Amino acid sequence: MKSAVAVLVIAATIWCYPLAAEGTLGACDALASQALHIQARPAQGPQGLDSVTLIKPVGDYFVSETVQRRYPLVPSGIVCAGYYWRLLADPSFIGTIENQNDAE
Repeated sequence: MKSAVAVLVIAATIWCYPLAAEGTLGACDALASQALHIQARPAQGPQGLDSVTLIKPVGDYFVSETVQRRYPLVPSGIVCAGYYWRLLADPSFIGTIENQNDAE
């Protein structure tokens, strides 16, 4: 019973942290938000956050559609949550995601 509760807590943390950290309602939205923040880091300044705010809705849609096309048999939220954690661990992974999008 304790192991089931531990697994549930870990799964909830993996799923809920990206949503809470990025202030979104979906894992793909959180992934898009994190990717935009990583891309905007070198150009931080007054315009950096404004451009992220303006581009974010387009990125949310694009990421969700791309994940659904690439992994049609896996729920997109699961893939996006995995990609989100990968971006947190390795911000250079964003180049891999972009290259996969260009290949399609």
